[in-house]
This record gives sequence, structure tokens and C-alpha cells, in this order.
Amino acid sequence: MKMKLFFRSPAAALAVLIASALPLHAASDAETLVTLQASGPAMASAVALFQPVLDKARKDGIPPAGIKEISDAAAAFFKKSLENPDFKKELAQTYEDNFTPEELHALVEFYGTPAGKKLMTLQPQLSEQGAQLSRKYATKNQDAFKEELRSIFERYHKSQPKTESAAAPEKPADGDKK
Repeated sequence: MKMKLFFRSPAAALAVLIASALPLHAASDAETLVTLQASGPAMASAVALFQPVLDKARKDGIPPAGIKEISDAAAAFFKKSLENPDFKKELAQTYEDNFTPEELHALVEFYGTPAGKKLMTLQPQLSEQGAQLSRKYATKNQDAFKEELRSIFERYHKSQPKTESAAAPEKPADGDKK
């Protein structure tokens, strides 16, 4: 039995092979940004944020083998989360919703530089340190803020006319029997 050739020429076959090897679309800058952020440095940063859990486990007497197992489980969890196609698609859409195409392109270029790669690696720790500083200074100022809010609420509560539903019901006079 003789097989029919599907393609009339080797050039046509080669064109189909090349076309099938190409991606269906070129990655947008938003997709590239997501890929950059989900790469090794971002993964290492995510795992580094888990360090307090490992420190507590050590303090609680978990042996080194257990610490390694916990660390490996955390790494697998973060990898699975960061590589989820739906996560990547939604994150790319978030970037597209918040940045112009020009800004996305500039971000991709920046994250390709040594400073951008360093920022990507350090961003989770920097964010956590910034949050700690925010809590520290908010705590220092919270009493004055509470007092200011109390004063504002008090001033506005006094200036509001009382509505009938909010007013206390009147007591009947001694002689009135209802």
C-alpha cells in the first residue's frame, strides 16, 4: 500500500513545522512581567518570607530533618501557586488594568537590569520590613489619633439634631394615665 504525501513539497512541510513550533501569540509585556516575577528570585523571596515559621519550628524542637521537610513543602507550595496558569493570567490582567503599555514595557526593561533583579528578590522582605515600621510608628501615634477621632465624633454628635426615633420617650405626667 502506497502512502499519500500530505504535503506537495518539503517547503510546505517545513513551513507547517516551523509554524507549529511558534507560540500562538507573542507574550505581552504584562505576561513577561509575571514570568519574571515568578522566576527563581521571586520564589526564593517567597520561601524567605516563610523563615519565621521555620525559626519557630526549630525553637519548638523540630529536628533538622523536619525543618527540611517543612521547607521543601513550603517551596513546593509557593512554586505551585506561582506557576498556576490562572494566577499568571489574572495577575497579567491586573497589570494591564493598572499600567499603560508603555509603563509595562518600561517595567519589563527595568526588571531585566541588575537593580531590577535585586529589587525583585528583596521586595517581599522590604515590604515586610516596611509593614513592621508602619506598625511601630502607628503604635507610637495611636493614642493621639484616638483622642483626635474621639474629639471629632463628640463634636459632630453634639451638633446633630436628635431625631424622634433617637430621642428618649417622654414620661407621662403624674396625673396622666394612658
